[in-house]
Amino acid sequence: MLRKIRDEDLHLMGFNKHHGKPEWMVIKNLTVAPPPVRPSVAMPNLYRSEDDLTYAYQQIIKMNNLLKTQIEKGTNQSTINEILAQLQFYVATLMDNDLCGQPT
Repeated sequence: MLRKIRDEDLHLMGFNKHHGKPEWMVIKNLTVAPPPVRPSVAMPNLYRSEDDLTYAYQQIIKMNNLLKTQIEKGTNQSTINEILAQLQFYVATLMDNDLCGQPT
């Protein structure tokens, strides 16, 4: 739908067709930071814990898999919307964990 917006309408919406189009704002692939950027944290007694970024990626993967499973099962739309909202929350907090009005 976003690709079908005419160039004339893009200008009216405040977009420059050469530098930014609405369809470019949709994330299709989420880049994962390499392990050196998100190292495990050493804990007492030789335990290790994953850092916050790794935990955020895990939550996104869980929600994405749950969403896919529930869609395939034909779950009702309100449940799908709740899972989708959770997925959006986890992606948003991965991008910016200081979102106004959201727990960190």
